[in-house]
Amino acid sequence: MHRVPLVLGALVLASAAIAEQRWPTVTIDHVAQVAMPNQPRHEVEPATFSDGGNSDHNQHIYAVDEPNSRYVVNTGVYPANARTVDAWTTLQRYVDGPVHDSQIKWQTVRRTTHYDAPAVEAIGNRRDGKVFRIFVLLAGNRYIYLAYTGPAGTEKNSFVNLFFQSLLPKSRNYWQPCTAETTCVD
Repeated sequence: MHRVPLVLGALVLASAAIAEQRWPTVTIDHVAQVAMPNQPRHEVEPATFSDGGNSDHNQHIYAVDEPNSRYVVNTGVYPANARTVDAWTTLQRYVDGPVHDSQIKWQTVRRTTHYDAPAVEAIGNRRDGKVFRIFVLLAGNRYIYLAYTGPAGTEKNSFVNLFFQSLLPKSRNYWQPCTAETTCVD
C-alpha cells in the first residue's frame, strides 16, 4: 500500500527532471547563456540609466510568457560616460526601483558575486499576490538582469531555480570592465 505514493512521487520527480532537461539554452546578446522554458521573444529597446548624465543605450530583452508566470532576461552596456558610482550602489537601484513604485515588498535581498561580478538577488511579493524574484549582476558597464514573476510559493521551485542557476558567461572577457585592453560587445 505504501509503495503507490512512493512510486507516484518518483514519477513526478522524474517528470520534472525530464522537463528541465528540455529547456532550450538561449544566448543572451552574445555574452551569456541561460535556460528558459521556451524560445523567448527578443526585443531591442532604448533605455536610459538614471544617472543625471547622457547615458542612453540599447537594452536587449528576452521574455517567455507562460500561462501563470513570466521569465525575463534584460541586458545592456551602460555608456562609458554613465556615472555608475560603484557597483553596489548601481545594483541597489534595481532593488529600490520596484519598492519606490509601491509594487514590490522584498522578503529577502542578498548581495553575492557571480563569476567575480558583483550581483544582487531579491525575492518579494507583488501587490497582486504574485511573487517576484530578480538576479542582477554588473560586470564593468555590462548589466544582466533576470526576473521571474509567478504564483505565490513558486519562487524557489526547481524550474525557477534552473532559470536563475543556469546563467553562464560565454567568455570571461565579457564580464571584465570595458578598457582599451578588452573588447566589449553591445
